[in-house]
Amino acid sequence: PGRAGGAGPGGGSRYLRHLGRDIWDRGEHHLLEQFKAADADSSGLLDPTEFVGIMRSLQARARDPGSLALPDSALAEVSRLADFNGSGSVSYMEILLALQPEDTALGGHVRFDLFEQICATVWGHKEALLRLFHALDPDRTMRLGPETLTQAFQQLNSTLGADSEARTPLLDFQIEALVAHINFDDDGLVDYNAFLDAFHVGGPTAAAAT
Repeated sequence: PGRAGGAGPGGGSRYLRHLGRDIWDRGEHHLLEQFKAADADSSGLLDPTEFVGIMRSLQARARDPGSLALPDSALAEVSRLADFNGSGSVSYMEILLALQPEDTALGGHVRFDLFEQICATVWGHKEALLRLFHALDPDRTMRLGPETLTQAFQQLNSTLGADSEARTPLLDFQIEALVAHINFDDDGLVDYNAFLDAFHVGGPTAAAAT
C-alpha cells in the first residue's frame, strides 16, 4: 500500500494531506484551472465522478505518483471527506481546504482554517469593502462581477497590508478561491450587499447561495 494509506476516514485524511503537501512543495498554482477542467457541467461544483477525475489528475502530476495512487472506488470515498457541508458535491473552496497540509505556512503566516480567516476578514472589513464596491459601481447597480470583486479584494489587501497593526489580509489564492466559490446570477453578477451579509451567518458557503 502507498504511504497515503487506505480510503477510510483516517486513511483518506492522510491521503489528502500527502497530496496537498506534494502540491504545496511543488508550488502548484493551477488548481483552479484543473478544477474547471474537471467540472464537466460547469456547475461550479464537483460531483463524486468529477472529484475522482481531478484527484486522478493531481495524482498523475505528483513527484511520486505511485505513493499517492488510490483506485477510483477509494477516491469516491475520499470525496465525502472533502464535502465539508454534506451537499453531495465539492466546491473549489472545499478542495483547497481539504488539500491544505496542516503544517503549511502560507505567505509567512501561520496556517489556520481558511473559512475562519476569510469570513473574519470579510465581515470585519464589511464597511471598507462596501465603500470599495460603491467606488467600483458608480451607477449604484448594487451588482458586481468576478473581475470587479477581485479588484475590490485586492485593493482591500493593499490597504490592510500597509498597516502592520491590521488583521492579516487575504492571500491571493484565498481571493481566487472566494470569488470562484460565488454562485453568480445568470448575468454573471452578484448582489454585493447580500454577498456581504451572508458572511455574518455562515461564511463563503452561505455567500454562494445569494
